[in-house]
Amino acid sequence: MYENLIQVERLVEETKRNLGIFQYIEVEFRKFRSRGGDASVIPSPKVRFSSILWPLATDEQRRQIVVHEVCHIKVMLEDLVRGFRTEGPHGPSWASAMRSCGEKPDTRHNIQGPPVKTFGVFTCGCEGRTHSLTKHRWKKFMKGCSYICSGCKKKLVLVPSEETAKKLG
Repeated sequence: MYENLIQVERLVEETKRNLGIFQYIEVEFRKFRSRGGDASVIPSPKVRFSSILWPLATDEQRRQIVVHEVCHIKVMLEDLVRGFRTEGPHGPSWASAMRSCGEKPDTRHNIQGPPVKTFGVFTCGCEGRTHSLTKHRWKKFMKGCSYICSGCKKKLVLVPSEETAKKLG
């Protein structure tokens, strides 16, 4: 992990120079599964990167992620100076900062993460579509929580199986 931190800090410093940022930016790794990183400026500038996805990313994807997050820092610092937020997180100021660093203002990096173990098979109102739940959502389902398909907006219905019957007792 140490060599990852050195690589990230070098990329952060390079991007800061390109953007004219002089503040120190703290760098951390966290166990994100669904995103390459995130950024915040309160209480102080900080970028966090996925310790799960970082090793799976190509060098180009790593550079894009670092530039993406440092550009967020630049826009957030400008918003703090103004005293209010002027646009959404991926608005024109952020896109302009990305382009000034030689990157396309993309919001998805398409890193193939490790497989996530899923539980249950569920149907909805969509033709031929099935869903499954992560361990966390399965536990919530077992306690009575229900989920809705983002496509058809109908409640997910558990498909009975021998394996599911054993889990349900």
